[in-house]
Amino acid sequence: MLSVKSPVCLLGWPGAGKTRLLKALQSNKTLSLREAPGLVFDVSDSERAWVVIDARSPVEDDAALGQLINAGDAIVFMFWQEVSLDHQAWWLAQLKQIAPSKPFATCLYENLAESRVNSLLSAPRTAVRPDWPELQSFEFVLPKVVLEHLMFVLDTAKQNLGVEFWRVQAVLDTQEYVNPVALEGTFVRWDTFAADKDVNQIGHIRILGRGVSQDDLNTWLQACHAPVG
Repeated sequence: MLSVKSPVCLLGWPGAGKTRLLKALQSNKTLSLREAPGLVFDVSDSERAWVVIDARSPVEDDAALGQLINAGDAIVFMFWQEVSLDHQAWWLAQLKQIAPSKPFATCLYENLAESRVNSLLSAPRTAVRPDWPELQSFEFVLPKVVLEHLMFVLDTAKQNLGVEFWRVQAVLDTQEYVNPVALEGTFVRWDTFAADKDVNQIGHIRILGRGVSQDDLNTWLQACHAPVG
């Protein structure tokens, strides 16, 4: 007799680690997992809602933090092994204050113990639909760029012009480095690192955000092109 798998929908902000968690748990025989696209709450009546949170950076907006934590029946904190002890304590304090009875798990090296999975599955239905915005999607092809200029432009747009960057993904040919550079951005953090050697889409950038036009983005990105010659 075939066992019935428990349906679970993974929710959360873009870039939180939903896809990583989905891949890590694909072999789990008790789960039937799917990932909600982007910044969408579309949990069916038959599904459990697990909110996936990137724990590497605190969320300073109290309203946004409350909506994020309460959007699921249970919580999975990703990248826990990369989080400082101070930030770990901060997250646990927030959880205790906002939703003290909500089950949670800390994902270490993209792995969850079976006991933690069972604990999350036993959570009561407490998910509250968040007021998440509808996001715009943009894609651009870039020549060689000055990475320092690009990061300055993105930060300025976010800090001074009210642009919301929810997800930025790029593999770039930069003036500063010989090898391609990968850029990963979320609502709360920017990360740059060496791109995989077998990457085949150098010079592409994809942006999910709100409060910006394609023309504005195109103008800003052009200002980051490296000098020719």
